[in-house]
Amino acid sequence: MTLEYIYKAMMVVGPVLIVLPIMILIARRIGIVLSIPFFNEKKRKDLKSRVYLLIRKVPFSGQYFKNVKKRLYFSHYMDIASLERKTIDVVFISSIWAIVVFILLLIPFKNPILSIIVAVAVFRLRIEKKIGDDYELLGDLTEGIKDLNHNYIAENKAMEKAFEETIKVAPRRIALHFQRILEIIKKPSKEADREVKRYYEECQNKYLRLIAGYSLLTSEYGDIETNEGSLFQKNMFYIIREIQNEYRQRKNLKNKTFGESFFIIAPIIALPLLKKYMIMVVEQFNIPIKGLSEFYNGSLGYIDMLTCVTISGVCFLIYTELMKSNEVKRIKLSQQAWEEKFIRIKPIGYLVKKLTPEKRSKKHQRIKNLMIKSGKLEKLEWFYFRKLILFITSFVLILSIVQGSKILNKYQVLQDLDYGLSNKYIYQNMIRVQRNLSRQEKENLIEEDKELINILNHNKDKLPEKNLREYIIEILEARNLKVPVSVEMTAERILMKYRVLSNTNTFYTILEVLFIVLLSLLIYNFPNIKMSLSAKINRETVMYDETMGFYTIAILLMHHKSATTEMVIQWLAWFADIFYKPLYEIKNRFADKDRGGVKALRELKEEVDYKPFKRLLDSLIIAEDRLPLYQAFTGIEQDQRFNERTREDNSELLISIKSGIITRLGWISLGATSFLYFVIPIVWSIFSMLMDTYGAIQPYW
Repeated sequence: MTLEYIYKAMMVVGPVLIVLPIMILIARRIGIVLSIPFFNEKKRKDLKSRVYLLIRKVPFSGQYFKNVKKRLYFSHYMDIASLERKTIDVVFISSIWAIVVFILLLIPFKNPILSIIVAVAVFRLRIEKKIGDDYELLGDLTEGIKDLNHNYIAENKAMEKAFEETIKVAPRRIALHFQRILEIIKKPSKEADREVKRYYEECQNKYLRLIAGYSLLTSEYGDIETNEGSLFQKNMFYIIREIQNEYRQRKNLKNKTFGESFFIIAPIIALPLLKKYMIMVVEQFNIPIKGLSEFYNGSLGYIDMLTCVTISGVCFLIYTELMKSNEVKRIKLSQQAWEEKFIRIKPIGYLVKKLTPEKRSKKHQRIKNLMIKSGKLEKLEWFYFRKLILFITSFVLILSIVQGSKILNKYQVLQDLDYGLSNKYIYQNMIRVQRNLSRQEKENLIEEDKELINILNHNKDKLPEKNLREYIIEILEARNLKVPVSVEMTAERILMKYRVLSNTNTFYTILEVLFIVLLSLLIYNFPNIKMSLSAKINRETVMYDETMGFYTIAILLMHHKSATTEMVIQWLAWFADIFYKPLYEIKNRFADKDRGGVKALRELKEEVDYKPFKRLLDSLIIAEDRLPLYQAFTGIEQDQRFNERTREDNSELLISIKSGIITRLGWISLGATSFLYFVIPIVWSIFSMLMDTYGAIQPYW
């Protein structure tokens, strides 16, 4: 009865949750302002701030909200309080979308698994759409730098004045970032250095960091005139070229994969429609395939459906990862992190220690190398601790969803008076009579069905193997129950319900549990799969792209008299992704006077196995050992010019690989659903019919 009340409550609350946000939006559009807190601007801001402060203290959701806020910085640069309120807005609106989709799917299909999966996918897509990435920012940034270059010359190389004039005409996002850079430039030297480092930590766009750093450097030490004109202008055009290269990559990828997310998710929505269509066709056209309804409504049907959902879900997760930019998530190795606090608890720490490979083992080295190649920079213990949480959470969640779905399915079967009869012509009269009954009469019939099915379950061992329908008729006649049309038709309805509800088998239960465990293990290993995929697809292209970016930084600094080898390495570490860890370590080695800079660079050269990066290290060794920077990096500047075409080819190759994989993901999702949920049930039903026929004729052999 509890489930019945929940479902009825959903039927009442569902439309309200759908209509209420629409009414609020309409009210705000036409200018209706009410005196309740939701419509009061100041109170609403205070409420959002309090909600954010409350949520961020929760370990998992708090971290998620922090990540959303951090990503909002890309395209919504604003003060911290505004970012926090924007985070609440984005997550709240996306949650409303997910709830609406969940209700709209649950009411007609009555399948919580599919409804939850699709709602989560919609939530994630809405989050990505609302947050965006720095794709649009890159387009605006190109024009912003061109304006800055123009104003720099027009204002006689006065850096502050050039920024002030650029801010007046730049788009809002660029103007906000340039305003922050201008504030940094105006500060005294030491304070400006501290502020620019803080800006590096806050700003996730490497090109804005590069502009901030180089503008401050030029402002402090002055510009240099070369044969090609102003060094500042020349280097700004180098940055524009870097931005245009990445902008072109993202634009081409978006164009080539337009609409693919729908084709990956659509098969999940199609599952209940396909189920209804198959049962309707078989019953309405009297196709001689028995047991199809029992398959779809039984344990095998649930396992089949879960397999389809899993395949489509994994395809969708891979799709979202491939569509992300090559952004590296750097995690501060703080002793106060929530992962570290949990690992300090002895039982949890012991379990994590057992799961984490030993430091000198091949597996440990392989995982560490994989993390570096994929750009996942964090403690290995944290990585395995989150995997453990992922496994436990997914196992409990999947088990709960499966059991809840089975209970809901049984409830639906019991509550349906027309179950299994609506598409058979001979039962149309009975259906019309039942539908004309009063509500009380229908409830009485449903209760009688439940009582009879309970009797059958109670006497399961005593039931006759054959003529079960006649046995049900005897019970109906003995109980003298009032039936709407005939005892025979009522017996048929009860028999069909009983077959579906009693379709339990120890083998199927074991198979179900095994499936849940395997699915949980797949989710447990998904971070490894994600890293492998990222390393395989991105490694060569992204490493080459990043090294060419290093060449640009070296070219920016090589002509400045104040620049040193250590300063170049510091700048490379600030803007590194794949090579962040080795560059960060070499900074510490430079501080070691006994080791020396040349020795530290040679040690790094032996550790890193990538030729273009080694070439950069050779130039740094030469600069540290005997030659000025501009002479040591002359070969690097020429190298970058000659490799421009290679870089474009690599970018096109990466886009082709990603778009090809995403297209295949759509076909895999569609093909798996078609085969597993269309072909397999028919094959299973035909096989069951053959086995029944074999059992019937075996005594006559």
